[in-house]
Amino acid sequence: SDLEKVFKHCATISDHGLKDPKTHAHSVTSCLYNLGRLLHKQNRNEESVEIYLRAIHSLPADYAPQSLFNLLGESYFSMKKFKEAEHWYKKSLASKPDHVPAHLTIAKLYGETNRRAEAEEFYDRAKKLNPKSTEPYIHYAQYLHGIGRLEAAAKQFSFAADLAPNEHDIVFNTGNYYRE
Repeated sequence: SDLEKVFKHCATISDHGLKDPKTHAHSVTSCLYNLGRLLHKQNRNEESVEIYLRAIHSLPADYAPQSLFNLLGESYFSMKKFKEAEHWYKKSLASKPDHVPAHLTIAKLYGETNRRAEAEEFYDRAKKLNPKSTEPYIHYAQYLHGIGRLEAAAKQFSFAADLAPNEHDIVFNTGNYYRE
């Protein structure tokens, strides 16, 4: 795709002769980050892993890496490489302990690998870290639904609907969860 070509080109532009190599290094990392996201969305996870690792190996010292680490974990998760996914989710949390997306992705991993107590712990942490966001409640509801705890799932969706009563999808899904 054209977007992929642009990100690949952006990531290879030399910093030779630039007045601000620090900004350039951040730009290159951002290009690699976005290229990795694009490849992941296209289910080209092995390629996205390569790109994310390339970005990590050239990280500027002052770059906040939590999202990059978390996305690398997601690519590994998609390939069912759960040990690697967990490693990168934990690195994400180590770099930013209040990074809610990493709490949600590691909770999903623990749910997928039947580590239910740990999954619930991370869903609870995500809700406590960002109590006004619907995302932790929705993710937790989906997890609970997946393990057959339908009433608890409906309750979590209801909490999300209370937070966003004008979000049609959330309110609609809440009704569907209660119907089950």
